[in-house]
Amino acid sequence: MLPLYRFISKTIAPWFIQQTLAERIKKGKELPERIPERKGYSSRPRPEGSLIWIHSASVGEAQIALTLIKNITKLRPEIKFLVTSVTVTSGQMLVKQLPSQAIHQFIPFDVPQWVNKFLDTWKPNLAIWIESELWPNFIEAVHAHNIPLLLINGHLSDKSFKRWGFARGFIRPLLEKFSSLMVQSSEQVQRFKSLGGVNPIATGNLKFAAAPLKCDLKKLKEFKSIVGNRPFWVAASTHDGEEISIIKAHQRVKKSFNNILTVIVPRHPERGPTLKAMMKQYGLKVACRSTNDKLLNTDEIYLADTLGELGLFYNAANIVFVGGSLISIGGHNIIEPARLNCAILHGPHMHNARSVSVLFAKAQGSLEISDEQTLAEAIESLLRNESLRNTLAKNALRVAESEDQAMTRVIKTLNPFLKNL
Repeated sequence: MLPLYRFISKTIAPWFIQQTLAERIKKGKELPERIPERKGYSSRPRPEGSLIWIHSASVGEAQIALTLIKNITKLRPEIKFLVTSVTVTSGQMLVKQLPSQAIHQFIPFDVPQWVNKFLDTWKPNLAIWIESELWPNFIEAVHAHNIPLLLINGHLSDKSFKRWGFARGFIRPLLEKFSSLMVQSSEQVQRFKSLGGVNPIATGNLKFAAAPLKCDLKKLKEFKSIVGNRPFWVAASTHDGEEISIIKAHQRVKKSFNNILTVIVPRHPERGPTLKAMMKQYGLKVACRSTNDKLLNTDEIYLADTLGELGLFYNAANIVFVGGSLISIGGHNIIEPARLNCAILHGPHMHNARSVSVLFAKAQGSLEISDEQTLAEAIESLLRNESLRNTLAKNALRVAESEDQAMTRVIKTLNPFLKNL
């Protein structure tokens, strides 16, 4: 299967990618001026000295990368970093927040000639990948270039584990090329072992160690000023199929709180126009952030369809519903709102963060809802009961702060590799 994958990715994939790039740009999934990076061309020169390459697919992993750089720099301040990512949001965030000794680039597609161009240009001395990025051509090429390759915060979702389970002959030789596999839990240790991973170790979930999401303080003050004393809640990282439930929950809550404001932050902001049209069909008054609509007191829904502003709304909110959990996406990061003192709600589908959601549930740091009715009931209860709201938020923060030793364990495992640089 690997030779077939290499052949297809070398011959057919570049043509296919070229055909779809225009559509990806249109959807906001690529930045036109940085497309060459996705084909292995660098937009910055390689810095002199030892270079660690850290790959973080999206925003959550990028937050981990920032914290990892800070911790490595304490031990080896002279080391430089190359940080790659996939999503536009994570790229924009990293450009703003990376320290001076680090450079951001978008990772090339997994095409052999583009991969080799990237590695020949940057010549990293150590490669660290975060979570579940398992690109076959990259793994093969990194190994061929004699670059130690480490996986940190390793995690295979139920879906990924099942899929790879049917292709053990494909994944085993790839996992064997990692110098170290640091995974989130004992359950993940067993998953990686069963797929052929060599000596995976459980270091804990690094999302607990990530710094709280940042925001523009001027924009935060402006938003709070506009909202004033209106009761509001945030539905974050929502997906197609969830917004209907959120709208229905809003309509239920409105019967008791007639001036309620619901802030919806879709996981994919490009869905904004479609969502706005759908909400208007329900007779709702909607203000759309991406088109700079002025938020009025008569508006019921604030559609925050912009990139990289989730931290703003978590900082402003007291009550947050975390999406991807009312449908079988598997749930998104509930640690981020926990660190910002929010009372957290989520749906029953949290299989991508099962161990985390169990921790929060045991500590009474989150509430699980099942549909629009239970969502509305939970929001009403939290709006009426400040004590309950504060207790839920404090319990969530306590869980987030008590589980932050994962980075210490990762750095301890990394130390021999750092000493060899």
